[in-house]
Amino acid sequence: MLVDMSTNEIIKRARISSEVVCRKVKSYGEKYKDIFILIGCFCNTIMPVNMKDLAYILCSSEGPVSIRQNMEEVTVSIDMIHKSLHTEQAFPVYTQTAELDNEIKGILRSLYENGYIYKEHFTNEIYFLHPIYTYASKSLHENLG
Repeated sequence: MLVDMSTNEIIKRARISSEVVCRKVKSYGEKYKDIFILIGCFCNTIMPVNMKDLAYILCSSEGPVSIRQNMEEVTVSIDMIHKSLHTEQAFPVYTQTAELDNEIKGILRSLYENGYIYKEHFTNEIYFLHPIYTYASKSLHENLG
């Protein structure tokens, strides 16, 4: 039980657990491992990544996928006083619709079925289910695992 363990023992057990996850993820193949690492770069157990954004991240298109509108000048009149204001779009707009290919969808489905990630159906976001998976992803990224 964790209550009976020292801090060093808990850390050692967590490292061992993440090493087991790393070995398991590697055993599924290189692309599986790459997707696992990528998910770890953009989300964790608290902050999710949107599936639409993930599709753009994995998009193989060589063209630009987003465009930022130019600043527009708007004239506002209040009590006969004219002011020119500059407005700018706050976020880039996607110029095309990116889709995940079937292989990546299969890998994400497998990650979900194996309990590594959770997909929120209402927001279409995914995140890791346990901090060990986040750590394992970072370890694989740093070639520690």
